[in-house]
Amino acid sequence: MFELPKTKLEMSGDELADLIFKNYDQRLERKFCLHRDDKYYKPMTQTDEKILNALMKPVRALPYKKELRDCDDYATFADAVQRLLLPGRAFGKVEAGGFEHVGGGYHAMNFFIDRVGDIVFYEPQTGKFYRDIDMNTLSNVVLMM
Repeated sequence: MFELPKTKLEMSGDELADLIFKNYDQRLERKFCLHRDDKYYKPMTQTDEKILNALMKPVRALPYKKELRDCDDYATFADAVQRLLLPGRAFGKVEAGGFEHVGGGYHAMNFFIDRVGDIVFYEPQTGKFYRDIDMNTLSNVVLMM
């Protein structure tokens, strides 16, 4: 769990990256973290999660096609949906090796900070939320917020 600033309604991209990386070992190098905005205004709520999942439902109905419509494409689309329709949230895309729910291989999905300060992973291909993935078990991590 992260400690969210209690007195601030916003945090900078650097503050958000510091919040994420301070809890993980040195294998997660900060240089592989890109934040595209200067400010993030609020964490994702459970209502936001439901909205995102509803918006992604028609996309999940599209057939999977390796290298053409696969994990990175779904994660990119979910990121775009969130950025346009739920702007300002501490939400992004992660690409890494070691996600056990897909056999441990290299995979792309989304992540966000929830209202209690936990990092939550979102699988846009299935609509599932994972609150128990240990980022220290991942390799070659690239975060885009």
